[in-house]
Amino acid sequence: IAKRGTMKTEGMILPTLSITDSPHLAFRAVHLCWFPETRPQQIERAIRLAALLKFNYAIVEPWGTYKSERHPWRCWPNAPMTKAETSRLVALGKDLGITLIPQLNCYGHASFSRGSSSLKHSALDMPPEYAPLFEPSGWNWCLSNPETQRVLRELIAEMHENFGNPPFFHIGCDEAEPQTCPECTKTPNVELVCRHIAGLSEFVKSRGARAMIWHDMFLDKKDPRWKPF
Repeated sequence: IAKRGTMKTEGMILPTLSITDSPHLAFRAVHLCWFPETRPQQIERAIRLAALLKFNYAIVEPWGTYKSERHPWRCWPNAPMTKAETSRLVALGKDLGITLIPQLNCYGHASFSRGSSSLKHSALDMPPEYAPLFEPSGWNWCLSNPETQRVLRELIAEMHENFGNPPFFHIGCDEAEPQTCPECTKTPNVELVCRHIAGLSEFVKSRGARAMIWHDMFLDKKDPRWKPF
């Protein structure tokens, strides 16, 4: 309302009011993939935009770009997601009110690329001696190998700490193939996968966090409820 009794407005009269602006969802997350061709500035811009749009979590999935100090063999050369860069982005997110959640593909996508080992593999294309950790195709981790379980736990612990020990850790588990190696096929696939996910979930829980997964691969495609999708 314009101020009365003057030729030109010198001020405005605002009615008394209160503004209530709170989101309906407590958990509001966006998923960011960090590919070898993705620059850190692009990830930072995405985090800033997510915060502006009132997301409060961002799941960051490195595709062979996380430069692990514990297992440096499993990333691409000159991997951009260094510990220092990760810590910087985590601090930036915290300042903006958005918590960064690390994702480590712990079942399928073990090549950390868009294809299997026949195309490119962030580990096996360079140090092929680590082949026992993966299925013959290179797309899955070998779930029956105790060394695989050790390596995955060490990577989870390293990433979780580097991300400031957030309340969640994403273990992936999407787009996997049935196991084919001689050791894995000794156990029914469902039993093997359930044991694997439950074990990693307990490990994440022991670090004070909750494990997250992509659930679409666990849906029964014969269920009529999924017919339109």
